[in-house]
Amino acid sequence: MTVKKLPKEMSNRIGRAFALLFNRSAMYSIDHPFTSQALSEFYSATTHGLALFSPVALIMHQDQFFIEEEPLDHRINTGKMLTHFKKADIQSISFEKGMDESELTRFAEVLNDSAKYVNAEAMKAA
Repeated sequence: MTVKKLPKEMSNRIGRAFALLFNRSAMYSIDHPFTSQALSEFYSATTHGLALFSPVALIMHQDQFFIEEEPLDHRINTGKMLTHFKKADIQSISFEKGMDESELTRFAEVLNDSAKYVNAEAMKAA
């Protein structure tokens, strides 16, 4: 069953999980237990969302982040994420049904390796 829009609580869960994954993968190595936990949480949240709606997109618009049409909770500190997205010229990231955890792990590695992948085009190529 597909729906036209993700429920707000599901968008909020995915958004919080992405912010946590971004921050932990930036602070720790990809194989650190905290990062692994964040990967699992994001994978779970996103997989539930993808069962209803695919693809699920994280969008940066006017210095604010959205999951589809829902803004991320204003209590989430997205400062580092915003700086990183602007520097790499990332406007949005889409997650599609069928994504597995190994792909998500590789995505997190690429997203946070700004020395090797300096912009969105280099990230897409990886």
